Amino acid sequence: MDLSFHIVDFLLQVFSSAFNLLNMFFFLVLFIIGRREKGRTVFEEKEILFYLIFSAGSFLFTACQLVMFFHPPFPAALFCHRLQHVGLFIGLLSYLNFPRIIFKSPGENRYVIRFFAVLIAAAIPLAFTPLFIAPVPNNLGGTIQGTETPFYYVVMTISLFILFMNCFKFIWYTARKRTKKEKLATNETNILAGGIVLAVTSMINMLVVAGVLPGEFAEMFGLTFGLIVNALLLTYLLMREVGNSFRSLYKYKDGLSNLRGIVEEEYENILTTIADIIEKSDEYTAGHSRRVMTLSVEIGNSIGLPQQKIRLIRQSGILHDIGKIGISTLLINKPGKLTPEEFEVVKSHSELGFQIVSHYKPFFEVATYLRRHHEKLNGSGYPDGLMSQEIPLISKILAVADIYDALNSKRPYRDPLTREKSLAIMEDMIQKHEIDLAIYKKLVDISSNLVLE
Repeated sequence: MDLSFHIVDFLLQVFSSAFNLLNMFFFLVLFIIGRREKGRTVFEEKEILFYLIFSAGSFLFTACQLVMFFHPPFPAALFCHRLQHVGLFIGLLSYLNFPRIIFKSPGENRYVIRFFAVLIAAAIPLAFTPLFIAPVPNNLGGTIQGTETPFYYVVMTISLFILFMNCFKFIWYTARKRTKKEKLATNETNILAGGIVLAVTSMINMLVVAGVLPGEFAEMFGLTFGLIVNALLLTYLLMREVGNSFRSLYKYKDGLSNLRGIVEEEYENILTTIADIIEKSDEYTAGHSRRVMTLSVEIGNSIGLPQQKIRLIRQSGILHDIGKIGISTLLINKPGKLTPEEFEVVKSHSELGFQIVSHYKPFFEVATYLRRHHEKLNGSGYPDGLMSQEIPLISKILAVADIYDALNSKRPYRDPLTREKSLAIMEDMIQKHEIDLAIYKKLVDISSNLVLE
């Protein structure tokens, strides 16, 4: 029987220490997040702080009890015994404020609370003096510790009074809610249950210390047991509230994602309409953007790009020439060769497209592809003169599709070229290291069977 008691006592200490440590860590994280994010956590900041203090005090008590289980030298055991009560007093300091913080009671007498808080705070340094625990070995329930003095019983009686006073408050608040047919919140239920268990187990501990009950009762039903029950209740509360918070966050993010998708689709539709207006003002380039989009998407699929990238290709393809809205149609439709000055104006459409599309931040990546779709691998492109590795893959795809469709389309200064002639010109561009060879090969594969409008 004695061995069973010791095993149960050891397991209680281990579990209580572990759960209180975990709770302390998680409440500390929540407290830090709350300070940084201005209270945006699952609990109110004051509530988190008191849970944190209570868990820290409980951990100190049970961790010291666990150390004492292994029978360290008496000076170490005495020090642990003193630290245990420091942990108990720290827990009590937070426990004093639980009715006000959890139950939001307006009737709390703060002067009484402050009086008891001063008493408990004063007991912390007192715990390290012989007035509280005399440095005389004493065996209690299988562990050696210091001997309690009459002053110890006075202080612990005050602590018990505080525990029972708060328990009565919890019960009173609960009864008032029940008469109003109000349902208790999870945190209120947990504090009520934990407070009652803590008060009962503290009383049992006092009776064991006074010699009224055998030492085994302290191991089975003493303060360690009460603290593990409170730790489990706080862990349950933490997991439940954080779980609810995550579920709410996911719902919020889903709604936000759907809203963002709608906004992006509308923005894309507006820009596509603008692109269509530009093309319809020019009989030679009508349908060019949609054909470039189709070619680019087919190339992207043949490469094996993920759907997210294909979506970016589709958006970039349809919008790649949107910057031409800022270029005179007389210049774009000029039948003869452009002068160097005129060509510089036409070249500016890449930068104009970037400026137009990048105003909406979610489309900034698309805007960068528009800006760079006239760059060449050898650095002779525009507007930034980027080299091979500096040009994004999607911009390289757009460049190949754009050149192919431009060669196959009627222009003011020439008729459309045949597929063979277009590919021959593009092969010459590959020799000059202007376009990507691998992307060109994908174009050759798909263009033989692809019918463009």
